[in-house]
Amino acid sequence: MSLSPQKSQTWGKINPPVFFVSAFIIICVVAIAAIFPQRSEILLKALQAQLFENASWFYILAVALILLTVAYLGLSRFGEIKLGPDHSQPQFSYLWGRLRIRKIKHAKA
Repeated sequence: MSLSPQKSQTWGKINPPVFFVSAFIIICVVAIAAIFPQRSEILLKALQAQLFENASWFYILAVALILLTVAYLGLSRFGEIKLGPDHSQPQFSYLWGRLRIRKIKHAKA
């Protein structure tokens, strides 16, 4: 079974050291959590409590900065930059985003 040209091009773009080290770490963490679920729960709850207690201000600041940056980029002259060829048209309109938000709101209700 050979890979199609599109799949082989995708695999060619992967940085092996980054991908395989990351995959190894993720697999190890998931395996340890599956083997020791009670200890993992205690550890993750303690980590979450420490993050909320000591780093919640950083999280709020980071989200606010990201939101302000995105709003600035969208509303400034940089918002007019196309991310494709000059003649290309958007695949979806702004209505698509509005419909996604509406679907999320209805799913919560």
